[in-house]
Amino acid sequence: MPEYDKDTVRAFLRRFKEVAANHGIHIVDREETDRTLISLGFTRANCKEEIMALSVLDYSSGPDPDFSRPGSARMWVFGKDIDGQEIYIKIKVAEGEFRDSAVCISFHFSEEPLYYPFKD
Repeated sequence: MPEYDKDTVRAFLRRFKEVAANHGIHIVDREETDRTLISLGFTRANCKEEIMALSVLDYSSGPDPDFSRPGSARMWVFGKDIDGQEIYIKIKVAEGEFRDSAVCISFHFSEEPLYYPFKD
Protein backbone atom coordinates (compact mmCIF):
# COMPACT_ATOMS: atom_id res chain seq x y z
CA MET A 1 0.00 0.00 0.00
CA PRO A 2 1.52 3.34 -0.99
CA GLU A 3 2.18 5.92 1.66
CA TYR A 4 0.63 8.58 -0.58
CA ASP A 5 -2.19 8.77 -3.10
CA LYS A 6 -2.01 9.72 -6.76
CA ASP A 7 -2.84 13.36 -6.10
CA THR A 8 0.07 13.74 -3.67
CA VAL A 9 2.50 12.12 -6.11
CA ARG A 10 1.13 14.24 -8.95
CA ALA A 11 1.61 17.41 -6.84
CA PHE A 12 5.22 16.44 -6.09
CA LEU A 13 5.95 15.80 -9.78
CA ARG A 14 4.34 19.10 -10.76
CA ARG A 15 6.53 20.95 -8.25
CA PHE A 16 9.68 19.04 -9.25
CA LYS A 17 9.09 19.75 -12.95
CA GLU A 18 8.35 23.42 -12.30
CA VAL A 19 11.62 23.83 -10.39
CA ALA A 20 13.46 21.84 -13.09
CA ALA A 21 11.98 23.96 -15.89
CA ASN A 22 13.15 27.13 -14.15
CA HIS A 23 16.55 25.99 -12.85
CA GLY A 24 17.42 22.68 -14.52
CA ILE A 25 18.04 19.31 -12.89
CA HIS A 26 21.19 18.66 -10.93
CA ILE A 27 22.30 15.06 -11.48
CA VAL A 28 24.47 13.90 -8.59
CA ASP A 29 27.81 12.57 -9.84
CA ARG A 30 27.78 8.85 -9.14
CA GLU A 31 29.71 6.13 -10.88
CA GLU A 32 26.62 3.91 -11.07
CA THR A 33 24.68 6.64 -12.88
CA ASP A 34 27.54 7.24 -15.30
CA ARG A 35 27.82 3.51 -16.08
CA THR A 36 24.08 3.31 -16.73
CA LEU A 37 24.10 6.35 -19.03
CA ILE A 38 27.02 4.92 -21.01
CA SER A 39 25.33 1.52 -21.28
CA LEU A 40 22.12 3.14 -22.56
CA GLY A 41 24.03 5.43 -24.94
CA PHE A 42 22.53 8.39 -23.06
CA THR A 43 23.83 11.84 -22.36
CA ARG A 44 22.83 13.76 -19.24
CA ALA A 45 20.36 15.62 -21.46
CA ASN A 46 18.67 12.29 -22.32
CA CYS A 47 18.58 11.45 -18.62
CA LYS A 48 16.89 14.76 -17.86
CA GLU A 49 14.32 14.16 -20.63
CA GLU A 50 13.41 10.79 -19.09
CA ILE A 51 13.05 12.39 -15.66
CA MET A 52 10.85 15.19 -17.01
CA ALA A 53 8.62 12.53 -18.62
CA LEU A 54 7.93 10.75 -15.30
CA SER A 55 4.28 10.27 -14.41
CA VAL A 56 2.28 9.08 -11.43
CA LEU A 57 2.28 5.59 -12.97
CA ASP A 58 6.09 5.51 -12.66
CA TYR A 59 5.91 6.11 -8.89
CA SER A 60 7.36 3.34 -6.75
CA SER A 61 7.89 4.66 -3.20
CA GLY A 62 8.51 7.60 -0.95
CA PRO A 63 8.95 10.13 0.13
CA ASP A 64 11.79 8.90 2.31
CA PRO A 65 14.10 10.96 4.53
CA ASP A 66 17.32 12.22 2.99
CA PHE A 67 19.84 11.16 5.61
CA SER A 68 22.68 12.93 3.79
CA ARG A 69 20.89 16.25 4.33
CA PRO A 70 18.51 16.01 7.25
CA GLY A 71 15.65 18.44 7.34
CA SER A 72 13.40 19.48 4.53
CA ALA A 73 14.23 17.36 1.48
CA ARG A 74 12.44 14.07 0.97
CA MET A 75 13.44 11.53 -1.68
CA TRP A 76 10.97 9.90 -4.05
CA VAL A 77 11.59 6.71 -6.07
CA PHE A 78 10.30 6.17 -9.59
CA GLY A 79 11.06 3.59 -12.22
CA LYS A 80 11.00 3.51 -16.00
CA ASP A 81 11.42 0.84 -18.61
CA ILE A 82 14.09 2.02 -21.04
CA ASP A 83 15.11 -0.33 -23.83
CA GLY A 84 13.62 -3.26 -21.93
CA GLN A 85 15.53 -2.55 -18.72
CA GLU A 86 14.08 -1.16 -15.52
CA ILE A 87 15.72 2.08 -14.41
CA TYR A 88 15.64 3.13 -10.73
CA ILE A 89 15.24 6.90 -10.42
CA LYS A 90 15.47 8.73 -7.09
CA ILE A 91 14.65 12.45 -7.12
CA LYS A 92 13.93 15.27 -4.70
CA VAL A 93 13.32 18.99 -4.51
CA ALA A 94 16.00 20.48 -2.27
CA GLU A 95 14.76 23.63 -0.63
CA GLY A 96 17.29 26.43 -0.63
CA GLU A 97 17.45 29.79 1.06
CA PHE A 98 17.15 31.66 -2.25
CA ARG A 99 15.76 29.01 -4.60
CA ASP A 100 14.78 25.35 -4.69
CA SER A 101 16.69 22.78 -6.76
CA ALA A 102 15.49 19.73 -8.65
CA VAL A 103 17.94 16.93 -7.88
CA CYS A 104 18.39 13.45 -9.32
CA ILE A 105 20.20 11.36 -6.72
CA SER A 106 20.10 8.06 -8.63
CA PHE A 107 19.51 6.98 -12.22
CA HIS A 108 20.66 3.41 -12.68
CA PHE A 109 19.61 -0.10 -13.56
CA SER A 110 17.34 -1.44 -10.85
CA GLU A 111 19.00 -4.00 -8.61
CA GLU A 112 15.65 -5.67 -7.90
CA PRO A 113 12.16 -5.29 -9.40
CA LEU A 114 10.35 -2.15 -8.30
CA TYR A 115 6.76 -2.09 -7.13
CA TYR A 116 4.42 0.35 -8.92
CA PRO A 117 1.30 0.82 -6.76
CA PHE A 118 -0.60 2.92 -9.32
CA LYS A 119 -0.12 0.70 -12.37
CA ASP A 120 -2.93 -1.73 -13.11
